[in-house]
Amino acid sequence: MEAWRDGPPGETPGPASMTLAAHPNPFNPSTTIRYELARPGNASVAVFDVRGHAVRTLVDGPKPAGRYDVVWDGRGHDGRALPSGVYLTRLQA
Repeated sequence: MEAWRDGPPGETPGPASMTLAAHPNPFNPSTTIRYELARPGNASVAVFDVRGHAVRTLVDGPKPAGRYDVVWDGRGHDGRALPSGVYLTRLQA
């Protein structure tokens, strides 16, 4: 799968890009979210429910440039299993 990047193909990538799929999807009991930072900086990867509420922050802090995998176990901030459904991930860098 090709990674999403800021701007058209052939252009210098923005500070961050994120693979558009988690693997496996759907998942049980966990899924791996891949992301890539083109330059070093602060990064945040968060999971949201379809209403837009943040349910879990998986990454939050400085990272060197590179590719990363982060595993989400389907649990919320409080450690409890979340119900089955659609969840969205957001990478900020």
